[in-house]
Amino acid sequence: MGIYLFSLFGLLCVKGHSLGLDSNKIGQCTYKGQVYNDGEIIPSDPCQPRKCISGYVPLAFVDCINPQCVDFVIKSGECCATCPTGMNCRLPNGTLMPGKEIRIMPDGKTCRCVHTFGFGKEPHNPDALCTFLDRQISM
Repeated sequence: MGIYLFSLFGLLCVKGHSLGLDSNKIGQCTYKGQVYNDGEIIPSDPCQPRKCISGYVPLAFVDCINPQCVDFVIKSGECCATCPTGMNCRLPNGTLMPGKEIRIMPDGKTCRCVHTFGFGKEPHNPDALCTFLDRQISM
């Protein structure tokens, strides 16, 4: 039996004796020596979920949207981070500031959280952006 690989929206399906996978008959899968029925979820890493689908064991990869907080947690059995206290960022003095607040620091800088979306398990911009605002002078 050969190996058939195809990728569709981040899903890699493998069929054959290689890689520890083999196909018994339509509706069953063998994965690491264990037989699973069609539709049965195979215990695995939460970031690489597996399920028996028509004799195949697709290998999927979970892409997580990066957390929008500094104090993120990854709960047991889950792949992606969550923000238990909501969106936030770290001020220069190390304290956390809620994500929608704007603070003026003692040195006159204005600080705000800058959140960008991407993929990963850690925030892209954990530190607040602090800048001096230009003051307009009226004449």
